[in-house]
Amino acid sequence: MIEQIDTIQDLIRILATHPEWRAQLRPLILTDDFLSLPEQVRALADRIAELAAAQARTEHHLSALATAQARSEQRLSKVEDTLERTENRLSKVEDILAQLATAQARSEQRLSRVEDTLERTENRLSKVEDILAQLSAAQARSEQRLSRVEESLEQLAAAQARTERLVEQLAAAQTRTEQRLGKVENDVAILKGDVLELQSGKRVVFAYGRWLRRSRILSHEQVYELLDDAVDAGYLTMDERDQIAQADVFVQGKDKETGEAVHMVVEVSWGVGTSDVERAAARAALLAKIGTPTRAAVVGRVIVPEAEEKARALRVWAWCPERQEGKVT
Repeated sequence: MIEQIDTIQDLIRILATHPEWRAQLRPLILTDDFLSLPEQVRALADRIAELAAAQARTEHHLSALATAQARSEQRLSKVEDTLERTENRLSKVEDILAQLATAQARSEQRLSRVEDTLERTENRLSKVEDILAQLSAAQARSEQRLSRVEESLEQLAAAQARTERLVEQLAAAQTRTEQRLGKVENDVAILKGDVLELQSGKRVVFAYGRWLRRSRILSHEQVYELLDDAVDAGYLTMDERDQIAQADVFVQGKDKETGEAVHMVVEVSWGVGTSDVERAAARAALLAKIGTPTRAAVVGRVIVPEAEEKARALRVWAWCPERQEGKVT
């Protein structure tokens, strides 16, 4: 059946119904350029796909480059920091080098002075070596003389040994003599003391009459009777009794100044010293414990100045026939 075409819509409808007609009709309607357009489009699409792939690769490379650039910038920042620190350290090193250069200059100056001093020292050392050579020669001569002196010393040593033996013998003899002399001196001192005690007993009325009225010397029996009564009464201990009894003379009387009854403890010695004064004062102080006023006195031929001062300080009466007699105040 033949279809009638009156309008464009009829043509479009018929072509839609018969697709194969479109392919036959297309060359008649379209130009060659237009017909080749699909192939060009396909080629362009392929080219665009290739470009897209290349773009993707480019973007990938750019991303990698960006990452590498970031790493590079970080490393560069680190390098810059390191470089800054290096510059700071370099500045310090330069300062130190400047100081070292200054110190080196001073060291060179000092070294120059040291070299000058060393040169002078070497000159002096040369002189010293010359002097040592002279001394060495003199030493050789001295050794020769010393050898002769040593021989003389050996002879002197032998003589000295003989002299020392003689001196030892003399020293031993001197020691024996001094021992015998000491014994003689002790014997003479004892005899002097005995004689002085006898004399003081005979002249007691004259000696103690300067200080006491109605004075009398107590016998040993009277002394011990007085002391034993004091021990029995509890005024003295046995030790104190024995200390008091060692006094040389005991005198009773009345004090010329006060009129009171007193006991006098007397130490008798050929030469009166400070120890005699102290013993008299100590024994008189012990005897005073019985309740009777007590005086201390020393009697002798000679009294030393120190003993006189001690007697004044301790209020001890002193009598030396060869010197001014009287009460020591």
